[in-house]
Amino acid sequence: MGKKGWIIYNGNLNSDKFTEQVDWLMRTASSFGFDMKAIKNNEILVTIENSTTTLTGVEELPDFVFFWDKDLFLARQLEKMGIRLFNSAKAIEICDDKALTYQHLADQQINMPKTIIAPKIFVELQDSSHLQMIKQALGFPLIIKEVFGSFGGAGLFDT
Repeated sequence: MGKKGWIIYNGNLNSDKFTEQVDWLMRTASSFGFDMKAIKNNEILVTIENSTTTLTGVEELPDFVFFWDKDLFLARQLEKMGIRLFNSAKAIEICDDKALTYQHLADQQINMPKTIIAPKIFVELQDSSHLQMIKQALGFPLIIKEVFGSFGGAGLFDT
């Protein structure tokens, strides 16, 4: 077999939707001659003591990792250990945050719909005065999405 790789995925997402994707990735990688191992992110324990990092739950480090999760801290730690990740920790960080994605795409002069990055709210909206500014800037209809999240969750507003 060729290079050894891991597919790291979220061990707490046990629906068919996720396990089928991992199975598909395993079969595809194998068909190209890669020696792959599927590993749940909660099967690896990262220990950092002083300047030494150890991984518990794995016997041998891979040549690369197909990182199919959003566990940014695990991704960063694997990269610090010299393991190449697809997707990199930086790519995961940018793509998991819709506002950060928009900023990075805008930096590359990629045309996108007019977007407003609303003020950050930590607990509960207390002051909604900015909503009037958003209404004036965008008009209706408009779509509202949280910066973090997956699988939809958008709201379409037309009045």
